[in-house]
Amino acid sequence: MTAARSEGPSSSASEPGATSWARRVLRIRDARAPPSLGWLARYGSAPVAVGFAALVQYVLLPEPSIAPFVLFYFGVALVAWVGGRKPGLLTVLLAGTVANWLFVPPYRQFSLSGPAATATLLFFVGAGAVALLCASFRDAHLQARRSAAQLRDQAVVLQRFADATRESEEALRLANQRLEEVDQRKDEFLGVLSHELRNPLSPILNGVHILGRAEAGSDQARRALAAIDRQARQLTRLVDDLLDVTRIARGKVRLQRERVHLQALANQAAQDYADLFRNNGLELEVTGADEPLFVNADPARLTQIIGNLLQNAAKFTQRGSRTTLSVRRGDERFAEIEVQDSGPGIAPELLPTLFEPFVQAEKTLERSTGGLGLGLALVKGLVELHQGSVSVHSAGPGHGATFVVRIPVERRTSPRDAVASNVTAPPSARRILVVEDNVDAAATLKEALEQGGHTVDVAYTGTEGIQKARTFRPDVVLCDIGLPGMNGYDVAREMRADPDLSSATLIALSGYAQPADIDQAKAAGFDLHVAKPPDLGALERAIAEARHEAETA
Repeated sequence: MTAARSEGPSSSASEPGATSWARRVLRIRDARAPPSLGWLARYGSAPVAVGFAALVQYVLLPEPSIAPFVLFYFGVALVAWVGGRKPGLLTVLLAGTVANWLFVPPYRQFSLSGPAATATLLFFVGAGAVALLCASFRDAHLQARRSAAQLRDQAVVLQRFADATRESEEALRLANQRLEEVDQRKDEFLGVLSHELRNPLSPILNGVHILGRAEAGSDQARRALAAIDRQARQLTRLVDDLLDVTRIARGKVRLQRERVHLQALANQAAQDYADLFRNNGLELEVTGADEPLFVNADPARLTQIIGNLLQNAAKFTQRGSRTTLSVRRGDERFAEIEVQDSGPGIAPELLPTLFEPFVQAEKTLERSTGGLGLGLALVKGLVELHQGSVSVHSAGPGHGATFVVRIPVERRTSPRDAVASNVTAPPSARRILVVEDNVDAAATLKEALEQGGHTVDVAYTGTEGIQKARTFRPDVVLCDIGLPGMNGYDVAREMRADPDLSSATLIALSGYAQPADIDQAKAAGFDLHVAKPPDLGALERAIAEARHEAETA
């Protein structure tokens, strides 16, 4: 016989001296359900128990002088406990019959008269009661154990539920705390944004006021123009940073990858920010790699990464300090760009969140360094788009900071391949048509391009732009998208369909600069897309690039 799954080890069965049969008996006793016995085994246990009891009874008391049913009671009790009520009652019937035949005078015959009938009847009644009691006790015992097991299972479930509830409460508490921090950071950011946008507006308006009264070409006018230029560039940078953070978060940034000579690009970035360091009384040192390093990257975005790190160093480093820009090979897979400054350092508690948007070390009211706290977040996002990583190290306040950018590097190349990727053909005079409905924007862009030696004409609507293009025959058309009536896309499509105008280089000049807008512009027929407000240097490079592509096509 095999017992069902037991509830747990018995103290007696687990003792070192317990025998195998004792363990089996205890497992049967402590089972949570009746033994898994078949029909034949359950009912077959009745004759087996009766036969065994009869044999022992015959050996011990062949001619007893007392009631010959003692061992049969044990057989009945055992079968009823193991097999249940019906096998127990069958044992009672078999045991009474056998005992009457063998152990009740007259022997070797079945008798229902006199003392034999009385003894047999008493056995049937007593043994039947034993069978029913044992079966009932067995059922009650199993039910109690099942109930106890269910209670224990429920206790385990409740304990797990309580643990899960505590974990959920802790997760909810942390989430609420995080939301509160984000909400507080959002409020702080809106206040900072208001501050940073208002700051450039004041000198711009003051400069406009001065220009209206100062003598043309005077030092006062030049200083006002320089101030307006600086503050307008600051406003442009703030807006670009906000847009870039949004694009990166939504996965809308598309890299224009090409083979880039990393050292040449770093040297150019350092040259672009040399005046900033010089004006802040800082020293900028550039150290190069021992070998040419090439990366498959977007040169404009890679320049933005280095520029943001250099701006960060120039912003927080005290006058008279030094910042070092280094390019080196990290290992076989990565090149490293390191910007190390000797500034005020970074507190340890700020390091884990330093690359999150709107995080800044400076919290003072005067905000002498300015900025929205987006520069390092942009660095992290743009580096990760290049499948690279960025890290920061600082020994604490007063010990400076070191930023390390790791970018996947191309395989080792020969020195003759070391050609800077950002070298473009020098600009030359071109015939340019500006199609722009904003009169001030069109006029100022026309004058700026004419200062570069170009011949420029202006149209203020799409229809006028088509008409002037047919008479002016421009080499390059700078066309706004949001034109009244005939928009920029329609202008591009009509020019491409006109054989006399199709050879012109079309450059979309628009404030719509999402990737979808760029794709739509190219689908309409534009060769390039430049976001407003355009950097004139970048615009000149775009014109030169378009001319170079036209000549090599």
